[in-house]
Amino acid sequence: MWDNRANRYGWGSYLRGVDRQSPPPYASPARRTDLSGMPQTWLYASDIELFHDEVVDYAARLEEAKVDTTLEIISGTPHAVEATASDTQAARTILAKGRAWLAARIGSIG
Repeated sequence: MWDNRANRYGWGSYLRGVDRQSPPPYASPARRTDLSGMPQTWLYASDIELFHDEVVDYAARLEEAKVDTTLEIISGTPHAVEATASDTQAARTILAKGRAWLAARIGSIG
């Protein structure tokens, strides 16, 4: 499971060679100060995962910037359940919600 240790390793690998004290804004959209102009966004988080509060905060900041934002909160599943336990009902549900969100917007993107 993805935990704080895995997160430090992941960020360290992703930001290799970059000043980690002030990474560039493109490294993570959530680190941008101005979120206006960001694309329509669909996010999900589990109520028990490591990134729950960060995802909820990012969604709120997007909404404040007038970005069309949908946030789904699922219960009792680990981070990345769709990748680590794709045969579960929770994974199938969250993937179906994401696909439905995208399908509803494909005509308005462009």
